[in-house]
Amino acid sequence: MSDFQYLFSPLKVGKNELPNRIICAPHNTLYPRGSDQEIFYLRRRAEGGAGTIILASTKAAPSIDRPLPPQNIFTDEGIADTKKTVDALHEAGAKVLVELTVMPGWEGNPQPSHDMPYATGTMRTATTEELDELMDYYVQAIANCEKAGADGVDVYAACGFALHVLFDNRLFGERDDKYGDGVAVISDIVTRARALVSPEFIIALDLNVDEEFLGGITLDEGVEAARAICSTGAVDLLIVDAQQVKNQEGYLHYPSSYVPQALSMYACAAVREAVDIPVVGTHHINTCELAEQLIQEGQCDAVSMCRALIADPEMPNKAKRGENEDIRGCIGDCEACFGRFITGFQVGCSVNPDAGFEYLGDPFAPAETKKKVLVVGGGLSGMEAAYTAAMRGHTVTLMEKDSRLGGYVNVQAALPGLGDRGDIVRWYETQLAKAGVEILLNTEATPETLKSGGFDAHVLATGAIFAKNGISEHYLLPIPGHEADNVLTPEDVLAGKEVGEHVVVYDCTNYLVGPGIAEMLADQGKQVDLITYEAQIAKSLEPCYVNRAASMAVLPKVNYIPDTAVLGIEANTLTVRNRYTLDETEIDSVDTVVLATSRPPQDQLYLAVKDDLAEVYEIGDARCPQMASMQMFAATQAGRAIGKQL
Repeated sequence: MSDFQYLFSPLKVGKNELPNRIICAPHNTLYPRGSDQEIFYLRRRAEGGAGTIILASTKAAPSIDRPLPPQNIFTDEGIADTKKTVDALHEAGAKVLVELTVMPGWEGNPQPSHDMPYATGTMRTATTEELDELMDYYVQAIANCEKAGADGVDVYAACGFALHVLFDNRLFGERDDKYGDGVAVISDIVTRARALVSPEFIIALDLNVDEEFLGGITLDEGVEAARAICSTGAVDLLIVDAQQVKNQEGYLHYPSSYVPQALSMYACAAVREAVDIPVVGTHHINTCELAEQLIQEGQCDAVSMCRALIADPEMPNKAKRGENEDIRGCIGDCEACFGRFITGFQVGCSVNPDAGFEYLGDPFAPAETKKKVLVVGGGLSGMEAAYTAAMRGHTVTLMEKDSRLGGYVNVQAALPGLGDRGDIVRWYETQLAKAGVEILLNTEATPETLKSGGFDAHVLATGAIFAKNGISEHYLLPIPGHEADNVLTPEDVLAGKEVGEHVVVYDCTNYLVGPGIAEMLADQGKQVDLITYEAQIAKSLEPCYVNRAASMAVLPKVNYIPDTAVLGIEANTLTVRNRYTLDETEIDSVDTVVLATSRPPQDQLYLAVKDDLAEVYEIGDARCPQMASMQMFAATQAGRAIGKQL
């Protein structure tokens, strides 16, 4: 048992009590409200030790909104759907709050001010009467949450949603009617709602108290506003946000591994000193040890955790039992969770292939026929395939030609800002050993070893490597001069090959490895030119804002040349061409060129044995390399799928 003095103790909230200090933060999964998919997903987190679950993005009022599931609390159907999920989570022992949201300014809806910068386009200003109606909906929605059986409500006034817009009118546009006083507006909502619900019903408020960077409310003003609202006596729990306007500060709202942990705690600690109700800390709190520390230091009374519980819903229970080696940590890539949601796909996880698929049943159901299985390749796909197959009862051997498992993950984890990715390799190493998988390192598979090995099934996860010829989706022929000794790939650099003082990194993958190599070399004191064919680095990660966080880390250290193709390499001179002006120029005195342009599959082994073996499968990057966003999600999903198929 680990020593947690605070985290797993109950928390008194108003006239109610939370089982512990871990709250599963609201996050829109695009799973329909009340569906088996949502229920099984959230129930797994409740059973794993999260004492409180907040149901995300529940519409408080009708609106033409983003294309989200019909999860509302203002219709009888919405109340009934919510009750299905609430009842299931109560059976799992969790308390349940319902997050209420309204998104202003979408597809012709009026918004509090036509000056608001958040909306897609600028919609007309809502009338006083329209906002009166919206406030009535909010009050009734709070009461409806209790009708649905919830233990409380999370009134969301952050991230550019309707109540945040009214609360921070300096940032989103001032009004000259009663809705120009955001503190009074929110105070009125919670006071009216308190009169409609039972004393035990928890009214929580999620408040964004610092937007000074964008020109909005300052922290001092936010703290005073929180104090004023809480003085009404209608609010039982305060969730504190800071710097969370999505379009402008999305890289903080969806914090990647480039962003510091517990990044809103400075604001949370300031608010906690000013109010007399429990305060919840949020954003990038990824371990129980960090959560315990924050509570112990008095910065907050509870923590709201999201991606750590997506990656491992059993994290709280494992931490409480002292089983830290079994915790599958969040790697902070944001790609399969928020990245999928923002692009209209249901939430998944790069490292947890079960996330969102819990309703399909036990992925480790015993195989009807036990087999002797060989997995070739110890990258993500291979490790997951070996793990799933072994957990289903097969006898599994995992063969890896390198001295350690990890494959392409190791390339990423060696780079600045991406070190967290190595944790998933650690987790697999631990779990594969516990599952009884025989691991053969420094062992390269050949057609002969496969044909003579006596295995019943063969899974080839031989991966992909960066091409040295410079071929990319933008330039389909080899770059002249790529054969030179001073032309390297990212793998070459990480393997310790000599790199000169003036380096050009040419990246066409729209991902993080090319920029990461550039940053690493710049940190070593090299003069680095980073060339990308696109107008920005890591363009594939733009939807989840990771490209902005990466750009803030990389671009101050390098000479960045966007919108450019490398046409040729001759000795120490590169010929390049701007993709728009078509102007050709030369870069002189270049000692080393690093090409991160494409990753062709290493499919030679599969092609050599596919007709000679009765049961052979090719998976992961060996079948279809994922160069950009969601490549880790695709890898773990491929491994899980073949493991279940065997």
